[in-house]
Amino acid sequence: MTLHLSKPILATRINRIHRYIKLSMTLAFLSEVVGFTSIPEVIKGLVILFLWSGYYVLLIRSLNKILYSFLTFLSLGAIFNILFIFFEFSSDNFAQASLHAINLFVFAVIIFNMNRPIFYPKINWTEYDFRHRKDKRVKIKINEDEIIKARIYDSRRGEASLLCFDELELDKEYELLNSDDEPYAKARVLSQRKALLGRPIAHGVKIL
Repeated sequence: MTLHLSKPILATRINRIHRYIKLSMTLAFLSEVVGFTSIPEVIKGLVILFLWSGYYVLLIRSLNKILYSFLTFLSLGAIFNILFIFFEFSSDNFAQASLHAINLFVFAVIIFNMNRPIFYPKINWTEYDFRHRKDKRVKIKINEDEIIKARIYDSRRGEASLLCFDELELDKEYELLNSDDEPYAKARVLSQRKALLGRPIAHGVKIL
């Protein structure tokens, strides 16, 4: 599924995440370099650095395309850091354990900033089963003469995913109406994720 983001989101949030990933990569590499105290440690460290390099390449690629696998890679990275923390503490390598702990915090910040409806709306099988839907049916006022049907789901942290079959403009504000055509809220479109043919387009919106 292709995701299109508004220019302000690309210029601020995504660039910020790239900086966090660079910081995380630096911490991961430093945590291995400080352990270079003997030839076996150097060999082990180089192998781990090689694995970290491959991991961060995949992580950055998935971020550039805003793939759902990005969250999976983040979760794996957090788990790796937790394991390294326990291992280094048990071996009395407090400098390395501290670097991994800082890196774990950086991963938590990235996950918190990216796990949002505008990037990754939570979708489950009940979304496609009308008997179990928990969404809110609304209407979108395109202009004075055109109103289209839509539905809101996965509303979190002042944002939501707005589903409709019409393509809405990025960075544009729309008025949402309830079932009685009364004003419900205003929403600014920040992202647009096109799904499979026959499925509605998921628009990540900021509720105003």
